[in-house]
Amino acid sequence: MEPGERIDLIRRLTARVRGTDFDWEERELVLRQFGFSTSEPTVIADLETGTDESLVDLDEYLFGGSSRSTLDPGDLPWQPGTFRLFISHTSEHAALGGELREILATWRMDGFVAHETIEPTHEWEREIEAALGSCHAMTALITHDFIASRWCDQEVGYCLARKIPIVPVKLDTNPHGFIAKYQAATAAWPGTAPWIADAIFRALARHSAIRGLMAGPVVYRYAASRSIDGARANFDLLRGLSVDVWTRELVATAERATAQNSQIASAAVLEPESKSMRQAAAELFAPLRDALGMNTPPPVADDEIPF
Repeated sequence: MEPGERIDLIRRLTARVRGTDFDWEERELVLRQFGFSTSEPTVIADLETGTDESLVDLDEYLFGGSSRSTLDPGDLPWQPGTFRLFISHTSEHAALGGELREILATWRMDGFVAHETIEPTHEWEREIEAALGSCHAMTALITHDFIASRWCDQEVGYCLARKIPIVPVKLDTNPHGFIAKYQAATAAWPGTAPWIADAIFRALARHSAIRGLMAGPVVYRYAASRSIDGARANFDLLRGLSVDVWTRELVATAERATAQNSQIASAAVLEPESKSMRQAAAELFAPLRDALGMNTPPPVADDEIPF
């Protein structure tokens, strides 16, 4: 496994193990059973002690989906470097799914919408299974005809078995069956794609099991703020990210947006005290830069030493 792949996998596993599915004792049990040391100070440090094989085994246990491990990455129906969201919908609402996919794409999220995403030359069922086995989360557009669909309940069942986050969206009826226990996302203007996309995004951004995976979309949504109110709301999501999910690239992207996006520059943060968003952002990014070594000057090459 390449170092970059190992880093991504450790971050993904850390986010899941730290999630609400496990209390402290269960977390220790899971890590021990897969051969990880539990004497280290953090979950990341625990996972670093494992072999590539143990990391992959734990990934299979936590995220499920046997087909996921056998698929050629080149065959997966996702854009590289994006958050993978499976959008389950009935054929009647495929157009809405397509609208959601376009909106979410601006925030580095790739939405799989069967009739929009699958190329005509590909085997339909195989493509759906590939997406179900490799998505990071699912959203289900719950409509009156959802329960009668041949495919929708199977798609939900597949993701339930993988134990990945599922966000049901109540459009014209309540969630049913096993997903009825999940808090349904509701939009301020039901049926309107921008409001539905916003509700889905916020539900995923708050989910503790995928906070590492959602760090990129949160930063890129902040960078794409189109109004002062939107910038303020997006900054609140930014402040909700834990220190361990930030990378140098994300900090640089957020700093660049703070300097260049006119809506961010014009916005103010009202709580816990009123200040410009630029000032609040600088205060947020300063300790992150220190933690990531971004303020450390590069070493001087021998041939640049003036003697």
